[in-house]
Amino acid sequence: MQRQSTILRAAPVGYREGGKIEEHVWVNRFDYASGLTALGAEMHSDGPVLHITPGRAARPGQTVRGNDLRAAATLVLAALGIDGETIIQGVEHLGRGYADLAGQLTSLGASIDQRATS
Repeated sequence: MQRQSTILRAAPVGYREGGKIEEHVWVNRFDYASGLTALGAEMHSDGPVLHITPGRAARPGQTVRGNDLRAAATLVLAALGIDGETIIQGVEHLGRGYADLAGQLTSLGASIDQRATS
């Protein structure tokens, strides 16, 4: 839930005070931060700490990549809060841990278009 809670802290409608997330076990745990930054989040890492500032405007029309299961899920969830199209690469990782995530999100009202890439 660490990655997903980052979305809430960074979203304009999320936490008003931002915050920080610390990771002392997995060195590259914040690899998803660059994707969230491309989508409009304001954050930076300082060693094992990710500092998050809330309330920055979302940026539609971005292409981002999730390099693992949790990063891809985090970027999908973040993109749901952005008006307009967002392209997320690396969604093939989702099949390893989230059965039919696109179908479940679509049943909740999300507009998701899955396209095969070559």
